Amino acid sequence: DPIGANVVLTCQDEDPEHVYTMSAPTGGVCFFPEVFKGIYDLAVTLTGYEGYAQEDINIFDVITLPVELAEIIGVLGELTGEDIGDGEVLLTWTWSGASTLLFVDDDGSAYLEFTDTQPFYTDLFDEMRLDYTIHDITVDGADGPDAATMSAYDVVLWECGEQWSLGRTISANDEDNLGTYIDGGGKVIISAHDYLYDIYPAAGAFSAGQFPYDYLGVASASQDAYSLFFPDEVTIDGAGGSYVDGLSVTLTDVFSSREGVYMDYFTTNAIGSDYTLYDGNAVGVQTENAIFTTAGYAGMIDGANTVVEYLLESINNLFCARDREFLGFTITRDGAEIATGVMDMTYTDHTEVNDTYEYTVTANYTTGNSNTISTTVVVESNSSPSNTIPVVTTLTGNYPNPFNPVTNIAFSIKEANLVIIDIYNVRGERVNTLVNEYLEPNNYNVEWNGRDENNRSVASGVYFYKMKAGRYTSTKKMILMK
Repeated sequence: DPIGANVVLTCQDEDPEHVYTMSAPTGGVCFFPEVFKGIYDLAVTLTGYEGYAQEDINIFDVITLPVELAEIIGVLGELTGEDIGDGEVLLTWTWSGASTLLFVDDDGSAYLEFTDTQPFYTDLFDEMRLDYTIHDITVDGADGPDAATMSAYDVVLWECGEQWSLGRTISANDEDNLGTYIDGGGKVIISAHDYLYDIYPAAGAFSAGQFPYDYLGVASASQDAYSLFFPDEVTIDGAGGSYVDGLSVTLTDVFSSREGVYMDYFTTNAIGSDYTLYDGNAVGVQTENAIFTTAGYAGMIDGANTVVEYLLESINNLFCARDREFLGFTITRDGAEIATGVMDMTYTDHTEVNDTYEYTVTANYTTGNSNTISTTVVVESNSSPSNTIPVVTTLTGNYPNPFNPVTNIAFSIKEANLVIIDIYNVRGERVNTLVNEYLEPNNYNVEWNGRDENNRSVASGVYFYKMKAGRYTSTKKMILMK
């Protein structure tokens, strides 16, 4: 439904009185009852869709103009490959839309005895291989970056930590600057469990003209609806249809001063939808251009999924088509598929022969694919006598994906360890255990034949396979399609 599309009908006589505009209502039918007769140009724009233009339209009688808007599929940026030794090639890639990130450190640790959240994020960003810049707010009461500063970045992640009073979270000036940045096409992620308590302490319902309503999609909030205190932990689930649909992480209290995480429960307006859930309640919201969560990333630890997976999906899906399900990445080596359904933006391939290899990566959706990016890697490390010993422990992926009825899951073990690989359905129920044994360092493949632990054939659908090896955990998605 193209609700909110901006429709502009402009007469070529250049008379400003003969320009007609309308925002598309639900159903997408725009009716202009009285239009000056003449020759017109039509332009239609909607965030997340390619613009539509039609020229030289003769309007001298009643006329119907059909318009179809095409969704913008996430565009991949640069693919890099590196021979990391023992014949292994490390591939990493980015979305072109999310190539630069500005991290706003507004946690108050520079001038108050509050927990410093920055090291948590820098570790994440480094592991995600993001190009990021840090904007530290080091003066009590100072505003954050202005819209001009933010405009140089594709996404702004604003962390408020345990700030909760005196307008120290996101001030009115900050809201204005963030609004201008979003209006210009910027993407914003706000991690702040007490932003609303600080700026809107009496608010339950929000209305047009207020930043949470206009830009974050918040209709109402039950503030501090659930409080989490150390050492308790809770599960945070991605809402159905959200940027983190199907993912779950664990939330804990990492804050020192107030000693607690105070989550709000949200309802959303027409531009918003649920982002994250605690016990079925929305503790985060999302729009096409923003994410706002009171279950802050700084308190997240790996659960059924890793925090890296969780934040990567959040950032990546801000730049993907909302109405198409992202199925993962397909990777080829010298024209042959070696992995599909890869959800991470990194992949380790094992080669057997020193040679020059051509790799490609494509993002796959339920309808359509992204552009394909490529790189060439020269491998010279297979001469090592220890070329069978991986340099990293990793869950590589499964192939084919989608599959019917058999798929092979590849993984590597750097150090001898107890390795467990379980299959789960979308309800989080364990379906089967493929590996549960102590393994020596090596590269491995294990087959799943689409059956449960009682050797019964399972239904078509989405399944997850999770690997644990020592402190390493990783979960990936696969699709059984009969």
